[in-house]
Amino acid sequence: MVKEIFFIGLIFIGSMGFSANLPEIKPFQKQEVILVLAPHPDDETVGCGGIIQKALAEGCAVYVVFFTNGDHNEVAFKLYEKKLVLNPKDYIKMGELRRKEAIAAAEVLGVPRENLIFLGYPDYGTLKIWEQHWRNAPPYRNFLTRATNVPYPENYSYRAEYKGECILNDLKSIFLKLQPSRIFVYDLKSIFLKLRPSRIFVSHPADTNVDHRALYNFTVVALMDLEGKIPTPLVYPYLVHFGRWPYPYHYHPDLMLTPPGRLANSEILWENYNLTDGQGQKKLAALGCYKSQEVDRGYWLVSFVKRNEIFGGYRVINLTGIQPVEGGPFFPDLLRVTFLLRYCRKKARLTDFLSARKTTNFFCR
Repeated sequence: MVKEIFFIGLIFIGSMGFSANLPEIKPFQKQEVILVLAPHPDDETVGCGGIIQKALAEGCAVYVVFFTNGDHNEVAFKLYEKKLVLNPKDYIKMGELRRKEAIAAAEVLGVPRENLIFLGYPDYGTLKIWEQHWRNAPPYRNFLTRATNVPYPENYSYRAEYKGECILNDLKSIFLKLQPSRIFVYDLKSIFLKLRPSRIFVSHPADTNVDHRALYNFTVVALMDLEGKIPTPLVYPYLVHFGRWPYPYHYHPDLMLTPPGRLANSEILWENYNLTDGQGQKKLAALGCYKSQEVDRGYWLVSFVKRNEIFGGYRVINLTGIQPVEGGPFFPDLLRVTFLLRYCRKKARLTDFLSARKTTNFFCR
């Protein structure tokens, strides 16, 4: 039973051809609350630069939450600073620089400064936190900054320890405060109260970057922990890192963005948003604010400025029948479906990290 569900949730079927005619993302409606969760500064623009502009134009409230300050890009920082050796303070300085770059990019896209939330958890360390640093375990120690807690005074999570429960609690407090949930609007034409689904855009679980996978994991578990406290929002995962995708690199605004071949005909339900020419130009300008990243991979960043953006979640997976596993390491109560969240190439076993009390349906869309 477990084996069958594991394969349903995690194994991607090889591509057998792909149609560019993806279904369009549901139209935005005024008064929706939209949360864009970015693993690093620049991911929000790379994955959602067009969708952010569209949501704002439709009268939605858009908030961007940055999981890390991106303080682990060693090669880019050395090129940017023109120094062969950087010390821990230098990396923290670069993390602060990337925060300021994100503020500038958000201004280009039209997101108010007060709608930006920076957590500041360790770049390249959050999946390790997810796997190993909970409760009685010591906090994670960042290899480059040497920090064990958030070192950025301007950040929402300043001084929070690099531990799983700190991340989870921060996300839950943000979700509760901003209520990225379904809101009631009175429709005079139908004389009924209608639900207008608000949405969360978050990094994809199939992404090869560890922070991208970790943010997805923490996000879904935070929403599960809030089950019954806020109506469930729609979750739209966006892909950034996956082999040589999106090929070809460099600036090709007339090309369409399509899922990588291996993911095109998988269990993932892909949707599309078409950018206007103006949105594409603003997205390009916003990416230009990330000077610290352009020196190393500018050609790759602009390869995401295409005619569209794509988002893909999983089908509903019914977990009824899965029994709790006793004696595993501590995780929050609703980590009972962790094995579906941890997209990994390792031969991870359910009993390695699942501590469940009850069963549920797991879904993104």
